Amino acid sequence: FFAWFEGSAGRAYGGIVDKFIGDEVMVVFLPSLDTLAPLDAALHTARAMLAGDHFGFDPKMGIAAGPLAIALVGTERTYVASAMGNTINLAARCCGSTKGRHSIRVATSDAERVISVFKGEKWRVSPPEDFAPRNMNPVQVVDVERLTEWIPNFDYLDEVKQTVKQAKAMGAIREELNRENSP
Repeated sequence: FFAWFEGSAGRAYGGIVDKFIGDEVMVVFLPSLDTLAPLDAALHTARAMLAGDHFGFDPKMGIAAGPLAIALVGTERTYVASAMGNTINLAARCCGSTKGRHSIRVATSDAERVISVFKGEKWRVSPPEDFAPRNMNPVQVVDVERLTEWIPNFDYLDEVKQTVKQAKAMGAIREELNRENSP
């Protein structure tokens, strides 16, 4: 999953992977002169991920735009930089309340912006509706659903082998278990 995310869609629109949380990925899009506006970059990344999900991961996605903080988290000796704030919490709540597989919940009152990215017969964009996440102020959300099922048109095992090969070349896989020498 992580190799697929990084290689196929994760970095295409300037996203910065903040953290992997189990089988979840938190990506932050910051304003830059080189890329799209952060919300547009997030929408295009989500579209690319759902449209090119060769392994059938069918991720649920939550997107929120707004201010965030990047801060050091941890102790004096062990710490990491991480994104935090209301926008991050809102995106997580949107993800947890999506309509299911192949779906995205976007916290925005600008439905036209979402519609412009998800044009076509493969997508259904709902009208904006009120969403009241737990312990947060109500917001407007737009739900996007991919209407088509993904059908593989390649040899699945060959694709997995190729992905593993690419992951090894990138350093994502550092060591293989040698079954003959293991206890």
